[in-house]
Amino acid sequence: MRTLIIPDIHNHVEAIESTIAKVKPNRTVFLGDYFDSFFDTVEMTDQTCKWLRSSLDKPNRIHLLGNHDIPYLFDFDGTWRKNGWSEEKNAIVRSYNMPIDKFKMSYFEDGWLMTHAGIDAELFKIESVDGAKDSCVEALAALNAGREHPLLSDLGCLWIRWNRWEPTLCNQIFGHTAGDQIRERRKNGLTSICLDAPARYAILEAGKITYGYQK
Repeated sequence: MRTLIIPDIHNHVEAIESTIAKVKPNRTVFLGDYFDSFFDTVEMTDQTCKWLRSSLDKPNRIHLLGNHDIPYLFDFDGTWRKNGWSEEKNAIVRSYNMPIDKFKMSYFEDGWLMTHAGIDAELFKIESVDGAKDSCVEALAALNAGREHPLLSDLGCLWIRWNRWEPTLCNQIFGHTAGDQIRERRKNGLTSICLDAPARYAILEAGKITYGYQK
């Protein structure tokens, strides 16, 4: 199984399909944050929506949620920082009627847990990968119901920053914390990877991770 992992998109959709065509993966996993970028426009939001709506209908693609996506896709009543959000962009996203049931909070494959920002299992007293997956399902249900959930907090799997991160539970790969390059951290036999770097992607194959550039 060859899985392509693409981190935070933030409206930069131009090279995605060509990258998928080049890598020829069996599956593609997107780590969330499809919307919002510095100095973006409503036209850029519309272009992102067109790509995302089409991608959601394509087979063998997993679309995870990021913190920037939540205000556009959910009527969440909890406290939420709407970084980059605007009423104009929100109206455009809502007009596309994105199928919410096609988004996920986590995905696990070949020993690697994928989320938007990582899951601190020690903080949330999660003892297994299955427990982490179940907690993500519960958090997504809470979002749909407009309720709070621990994983939606500032230290949850949509928000926790790399500078506060320690490897925990299992090998994890995520985005969220932007940097000039991919970062890796190892502890107690576990590896964590922050993939949010310009135009980068990862390939997971037989449990091993390699990196490439989107072109």
